[in-house]
Amino acid sequence: MTFSAWLQLAASYITFLRRSQTKYGVHSPFVYDLITKVIKDHQHYPEYTLAEEIRDQCLHSMQVIEISNYGASKPINPSGNERKQVCAIARAAITQRCGRLLNRLVRYFGPENLLEMGTSLGISSIYMASAAPTAKYTTMEGCSTTAELACSHLKQAGLPQVQMLIGDFSYLLPRYIAAQHHIDFAFFDGNHTYTATLDYFYQCLPLIKEDSVFVFHDIHWSRGMEKAWAHICKHSQVTVSIDLFEVGLIFFRKGLSKQDFIIRF
Repeated sequence: MTFSAWLQLAASYITFLRRSQTKYGVHSPFVYDLITKVIKDHQHYPEYTLAEEIRDQCLHSMQVIEISNYGASKPINPSGNERKQVCAIARAAITQRCGRLLNRLVRYFGPENLLEMGTSLGISSIYMASAAPTAKYTTMEGCSTTAELACSHLKQAGLPQVQMLIGDFSYLLPRYIAAQHHIDFAFFDGNHTYTATLDYFYQCLPLIKEDSVFVFHDIHWSRGMEKAWAHICKHSQVTVSIDLFEVGLIFFRKGLSKQDFIIRF
């Protein structure tokens, strides 16, 4: 991330703090319960250790791999690929706090069919899949080298139910959607651009149920991501959005009045 991008992120965080509220300012019973039972749940679940041992292993790995880059950042060599240390990839992956939240969200909502776009090293996959061991879990990764490492981490974590799809999301996602009846829980952490984020959202939208949950990572990562998040929140089928800064939660429950929340996490 460039210095100007860091400045933009810092400015967005200051705005977030100024506009955010605590649970005491929330009048929606659904959101209040979600804050008290999930977002602010400080229990330590066994699955945390499972994911964090592998996360720590990655953070200390000096291994260098060549990655194919389909995302928002630009490749830095003529081959179109980029060489990175595993520890650097791990540092850019989801934080421990975010991973634990994903685990609790999956535990709370009990989805049967989960989609993750952007496996990276598989750390987020372990947090989520371990919370729903009997669910159908599909994760997509654009880079075959990174996916190979993720597969080994998932095997190490004992999560054989996770199906890994490798390739360009523009090819994988339409084929995945054509084979599904619904999506209960989706975590979007792939190409962090305005166009791609909205494209993923609209492609997955026909498969929602009333209790489906969409989670978007890095909603303040860039102006484009903030614009995409604002667009999604305004969609007519979205009833409740919750901005936690690092991630955004989207709900489609018809019994809820349309509201947008900014919650300190």
